[in-house]
Amino acid sequence: MYTPETMHLYQLCRLGISGTLLASVLFDELKITIPCKAMTLLWLPLGSSDARVFHESDAEISCGVLDTESFNQIFFTSTIELFTVLKPEHPVLRKIVSVFPDIRPVIDQNENTLAIYFTDRGQRTGAIFLHRSPGELFSTEEKVMLSRWAATLYLALNADIESSQFITSENNSGILLLDSIMKVQYACCRGRKLIKLSQASDNRRRHENRNGELDIKLHANFRSGEGVRASSFVLRNIWGGVQFRLHQMSDSKIHQNQLTAVTVQRQEPLTLGVFRGCRKLSLTEKQTEISLLLVNGLSYDAVATQLCISSNTVVDHVRKIYEKVGVANRSELVTTLFLGTRKEVNIKPSHDAGVVRNPFHPSIHYGSPAHIAADKKEVVRGYAL
Repeated sequence: MYTPETMHLYQLCRLGISGTLLASVLFDELKITIPCKAMTLLWLPLGSSDARVFHESDAEISCGVLDTESFNQIFFTSTIELFTVLKPEHPVLRKIVSVFPDIRPVIDQNENTLAIYFTDRGQRTGAIFLHRSPGELFSTEEKVMLSRWAATLYLALNADIESSQFITSENNSGILLLDSIMKVQYACCRGRKLIKLSQASDNRRRHENRNGELDIKLHANFRSGEGVRASSFVLRNIWGGVQFRLHQMSDSKIHQNQLTAVTVQRQEPLTLGVFRGCRKLSLTEKQTEISLLLVNGLSYDAVATQLCISSNTVVDHVRKIYEKVGVANRSELVTTLFLGTRKEVNIKPSHDAGVVRNPFHPSIHYGSPAHIAADKKEVVRGYAL
């Protein structure tokens, strides 16, 4: 059962992005609906012999791969019912901490942990743990809300589909300041988290991380005595891609040595950025669904077929989306939704009743046959982003 509070979570799970990438973007979206200090995700992908582990808080991030034996020890050494609120000393949490000691401070400081399990044909296949501070109890409504959403989340975590269009997320970025010998002088919280995400291992041997790869790429861009070349590179693993850009700071007054700024930004599918824009601009569920299909390049007829509605209904939805967002074509729609900022345009009614003038193309009116034909003409030409 969908509720207005969890609708964006269901839509997020239907974007068709890979399960590991979904895990790495889920925390920010989830805590809007169910406030929490940290989140831990454990799940065993279908047909895989290794489980995935992802933990994120406001300050730290940990992710990796867990062998099946350790996974079974976590879930089958003790019996836990649905809606269980666990204390830090619970055997399940102690086992998780023993496997991933980095998350011990978060679990010890947040005394209330809500555990909701994923099941497949009666077998436990994972769980989501939400951590809260002492005194912040989970309400019955929150427990029910999370349990209803858990089944959809598990299916989405098993997705192995990624959009071919990746973009750099300006809203998910950080910065480092390195001196001439590559010693970190400053690193913001988000920057540290993204670096840790980029260095996460793709295999179960936790000691085999990717720290060396980042060091090698940074060294390759440092020239002794000549400063730093302006350049960028990307580190990609199962948790997504992280882009690093190096910038020489010529007039540094923060430190006696020459400093180099390194911006860190995560690359995400275009549809994810558009989805956030749809939420920010308060598009309805159906308008969001149609917008995402348009961004993926589907024609009006293809959208109608996929949603089991008529082409005229699609045209009517698109007209309302254009008016609500303040755009005149698909290209402007993609840009505006990705930026999440509505264009402030002065749309005045024309002399024709029921027709609204298009501020970008005065000769074409919203809702008029010419406007609809013009937009369809773009699709016929093969215009798609």
